[in-house]
Amino acid sequence: MDIAFAADKGGVGKTTLAYHVATRLRQLGHDAALVDLDRRSASSWWAKQAHPQSLPAFTLEELGGQAPDFPVRVWDTPAHPAADMQATLAQVCDVVVVVTQPDPVGWMAAAELATAITQLGGCAAVVANGVHPRSSLDTTAFSATGATPLHSFVRQYTCYRHAMWDGRAVCDWPYVSADNAWADIAAMTKEILALVETRHAS
Repeated sequence: MDIAFAADKGGVGKTTLAYHVATRLRQLGHDAALVDLDRRSASSWWAKQAHPQSLPAFTLEELGGQAPDFPVRVWDTPAHPAADMQATLAQVCDVVVVVTQPDPVGWMAAAELATAITQLGGCAAVVANGVHPRSSLDTTAFSATGATPLHSFVRQYTCYRHAMWDGRAVCDWPYVSADNAWADIAAMTKEILALVETRHAS
């Protein structure tokens, strides 16, 4: 099973979600690895600080052109993936999760990338990150893209920033709002797994 996190706009929290979903999958008993294709290697650095043994993580340099042999792989891709990477993600991944923030420019960028992935034959889902904790969210804007808007979304909590500075996952320490943050990650992961299962069944 291959799950990729992608974004056509930088700074939307793609790395944070890739790392935390990989951590959640390990927590659920999946033999998952994090594959970091971003040249900054932020997600793999984070994983190696927080879970040096429990969450295997690989940088672009460590891969040597070969995908790691794990039954579940979570891919953290560079922002603005080029056309060739979009085609590879559409072909290889069970689902490409396009990350956006809840603003008009973010919506447009996510819709364009999700449309490209689906037109290439891939399965794209869109998740909103950085949503104000007391806001509601209307995801109907993605109905025309062919992508699946996830019902779950990730709220904006400072515990994510603290966790990265500390080199751990939000579930590993009693940060303020950590339970709420982890509930968002758990709900999103559950929805992604259900989407993969549905795709395999069809």
